[in-house]
Amino acid sequence: LAISFYEQIGKMKKQLLPIFAGVLAGVICSAGSVYFLSKLFALPDTILFSLMPKSVTAAIGVPISEEIGGIAALTTAAITITGIIGNIMAPLFCKWFRLKDPVAQGVAIGTSSHVIATARAFEMGELIGAVSSFSLTVAGLVTSFLLSFLAQYL
Repeated sequence: LAISFYEQIGKMKKQLLPIFAGVLAGVICSAGSVYFLSKLFALPDTILFSLMPKSVTAAIGVPISEEIGGIAALTTAAITITGIIGNIMAPLFCKWFRLKDPVAQGVAIGTSSHVIATARAFEMGELIGAVSSFSLTVAGLVTSFLLSFLAQYL
């Protein structure tokens, strides 16, 4: 991941603001959708806290889940399923939602489906993979800060 990231850094520097905005929007949508669906289906808070970090890599999501009161095994399963679905469906989702810009595709894939789908992003293109790699890192940081802060209010 690092080599492709390094090779594409020049192109990514020009798009930093849209990348950060896309990652922030993706993290908020991911956590928000889990929150509202959990409330709609009256799921216990332990399930809610286990599913909130589903779109980040397991190395970040499991500690976040444990910190806010979730179940590590459920978080691991949710993260794995999210990544596998993202890996399989990423090209189709990009087509359905008419994402043609490689930066937009990379942000969408990296923010929503972390490293498992980033492998597919590299197959789709070098820039897509590099942006996906960067986005999953930023999404992990944003998610950890956001959920650590918001957990006391949920």
